[in-house]
Amino acid sequence: MFKFLKYLTAKPVLRTMRKLTIALVLIASSSVAQKVTYDYDHKVKFDFIKTYVFGGWMEGSDKYINDLDMTRFRQAFTREFSKKGMKYAEDNADIIVTLFVVLDNKTTASNYSRRMDSSGYRASPWGWGGGFSTTTFEEEDYIKGTMVMDIYDAESKLLIWQGVISRTLEGSKDGKARDKKVLETVFLLMENFPPE
Repeated sequence: MFKFLKYLTAKPVLRTMRKLTIALVLIASSSVAQKVTYDYDHKVKFDFIKTYVFGGWMEGSDKYINDLDMTRFRQAFTREFSKKGMKYAEDNADIIVTLFVVLDNKTTASNYSRRMDSSGYRASPWGWGGGFSTTTFEEEDYIKGTMVMDIYDAESKLLIWQGVISRTLEGSKDGKARDKKVLETVFLLMENFPPE
């Protein structure tokens, strides 16, 4: 996994694979760190929402996401809205949904120290005795993906709900795995929408 991430973060590869995408957001394994947060306008009664329209991807998201993944996400969001009893409406929708994605290269450092005493001597508190110690430092590069979902009241154009999911990312072997991770990501992101 770490070799793959180091490969992905190499500068020539980053230039050619920027649109490798959000797939990275969705392909994190279940055991990989993830964080979901949300916030909303507490004065809004969300029971008015029956229809929605996609307002598109916020500017800059196209650096990270390709057309295939945009389609995957749109289908996953349509599925989640449908499960919540909401329908897509091109005209006169109750809410407007926009999405934003960003990928960040991160590095984590760790160390391991090992003490070895020589032939029966033990190190004393005063430094007596033979032996030596070694410390190994390791740095691991990884990618953190963040997706932001903003929901606006279509009439007032005010933000009424925002969900954010951040995940440590891995690569994907095939389209089916990507489909599954997109569904999982969207489910987690929308789990608390609408608020009760």
